[in-house]
Order: sequence, then C-alpha cells, then structure tokens
Amino acid sequence: GYVFNPLSLFYCHRPNGELAAVVLEVNNTFGERHCYLVEAPAGAGAELIHRGCAKAFFVSPFLSLDMTYDFRLSIPGERVATAILGRGPDATPIIAAVFAGARRALTDAELARAFVRHPLLTLKVVAAIHLEAVKLIAKGVRLRSKPIRPPRAVTVARAPEPQQERDLAA
Repeated sequence: GYVFNPLSLFYCHRPNGELAAVVLEVNNTFGERHCYLVEAPAGAGAELIHRGCAKAFFVSPFLSLDMTYDFRLSIPGERVATAILGRGPDATPIIAAVFAGARRALTDAELARAFVRHPLLTLKVVAAIHLEAVKLIAKGVRLRSKPIRPPRAVTVARAPEPQQERDLAA
C-alpha cells in the first residue's frame, strides 16, 4: 500500500487525438507535489517537445531552487523517451534524469510480470534516495533549508528562445 513516484507523466490529448500537453507531476520525500505543464506545439507529430522553466519546487535538500529545467519529451507511440536536465545559474548541467520505455498492453499478465520483475520497487527507490543522501552528507555536501512551497501548484514551461535553442543544442 505504500507508493512513491518521484515523477509521473500525464499525456493530455485533444478530442481529435492530437497531443495537447504533458503534465509532469513531481513528488518529493516530504509528501509534497508540484506539476510542470509542457504544452505541445499545435500539429505536433512524432517530434520532440522541448520546453524549459525555472525550478519552482523543492525536491532535494542538496539542490537549491536557483536552477532551470530543460524538458525534452517525445510524443508517445510504440516507444517514449523523457529527458530532464537541471542547470545552474551559469547554465552548467547539475542533474539529469532520463527515461525510455516501450508500450505494453495494460493486462493482468503484464501487471503480474512487472510485479515479479520489480518487487518492492517503491521501497527500493526510497531506500536508494536516502542512501545517496547519506553518501552526499559523508562527502561534506551541505544541506539547504526547505523554502516555502510555490504559490501555484503548476508551473508552465515555455519554448526556448531561438538563441537558447542553439546554445542548448551545442
């Protein structure tokens, strides 16, 4: 009965089936949640959606809010990929999270296979997060105090400016 999903993605479609947006729901280990809304460009087909925004939500006591996120999301099909790059104030990469997966049917058999392949996955994720925290503290990384929660529950990510797009591609 215990669940912890650091990141969940929800793909929102228009009535005609076209992708309208992706909601990235971020949860921290303090029991809090914040969403980032990534709007898909009109007519988005199999292209990559690239958006960015300032970090608005406290996730880790080792990282400040003085960061930006660079979201790169594929349009889901038989495969899907997500990449999130966190950059410091000088655009230096600080953290990267990447996921790639293949579509599977939502059947009892697939759910049973997932359960057998990944037993106690939530406990493993939470244990791994806390183990990494212990390692960082042992290395002398200082903890940052927890700021107040963002005033809004959702942050809208925007398309990068043309110059930013060239800089990020380099």
